[in-house]
Amino acid sequence: MTVYIKLWSICLISFLINSCSTHSDINFYESPSIDQDLKLHKIDQFTIQVPADTAYTIGKLRFTFATNPDGSLHAFYDELKKQFIITDREGMIQNIISEEGRGPGEILKAEGFNFDREDRLVVYDQNQQMIKVFNLDGQVVARAKPEKSSFYISGRKLWIYRNKIFSATMDGRLLGNIREEAPKSRLAVSHNYDGELVDTLGRYDPTVRTAKSYNLLSIINIDYKKDRLISTHYHNYRIQVYDMETGERLAWFGRKTENFKEGEEYISPNLPREKIQEKSVGRSTAANIYPLSDYIVLYFETLTEAFFTTEDFNEKRPHIVVYDNESYGCHGEIALPYILGNVSNDKFYLIEDDNPDHFTVGVYELVSHD
Repeated sequence: MTVYIKLWSICLISFLINSCSTHSDINFYESPSIDQDLKLHKIDQFTIQVPADTAYTIGKLRFTFATNPDGSLHAFYDELKKQFIITDREGMIQNIISEEGRGPGEILKAEGFNFDREDRLVVYDQNQQMIKVFNLDGQVVARAKPEKSSFYISGRKLWIYRNKIFSATMDGRLLGNIREEAPKSRLAVSHNYDGELVDTLGRYDPTVRTAKSYNLLSIINIDYKKDRLISTHYHNYRIQVYDMETGERLAWFGRKTENFKEGEEYISPNLPREKIQEKSVGRSTAANIYPLSDYIVLYFETLTEAFFTTEDFNEKRPHIVVYDNESYGCHGEIALPYILGNVSNDKFYLIEDDNPDHFTVGVYELVSHD
């Protein structure tokens, strides 16, 4: 009986890993240009405001933040204090969640986080290897260790879809020969709120074999309206689209735009940090990917010497590339005036001032030049 149970468990895990991951024979589609010029139009802004009756001070906020499903709340991560600042859409702080530590309601290092459909904040603490779920009062309503497997949780965002917590991933078994083996890796992994491995989805873009970058990890997002997963890689301008239900790859497309710079020399991850930075100057790195009602937007940043010297994120050169969400044709790229913090409900949130005393976010929409 014991042997039978063990064999059954191995078969179940194998099924989960191989389910929802059909890699259909869809060729790469070079996105044609669409003759419609788009631009970002500013519609609003907000500044994070500390309530007058508190002595709280903000440390250093991570630029990437989360927005709840209806757009009424934002969650910012204070990387110095290991706390989450919850604001309303006007920037007024509603609550401070967590503090530094190993306790149930404490955080050592938040990797990915996001709101779920019940406005709870789901956080992956990388140092504790723990999923923690906070309600808006700051109480921990669930916490769990992710089930041990070769698929680790990666990325600054988590995505909650039908009570499963999705993240980007890399199959750790492939790290020994990552450039050759990476195309075998799944793109995304999901766990339930008890930390159990539920399934995996997609595969890495085959072009990772010839990538010149040291960072081949995947970036994912979920198009909830179309029940699709969209993905790219930090080194890449190409995009894959997968059906969330069947795991079938529906599209593989992209267009190398004027300001996306790939570099010609391979950068090994084994080089010293200083050498990696030196060789990365002038190269572009994808930072996120977002589905909108009518568009798919790839956000990338081109790295500069000034950025590595000052570590000032505003020294990067940020752009977006806009694709049609049906035909996958390309509207072209748009240079951004500021770093992009989030896209939610078709709104773009740009970090206009990162000074903790008046951290300001501009709210923009895509509009036609016509």
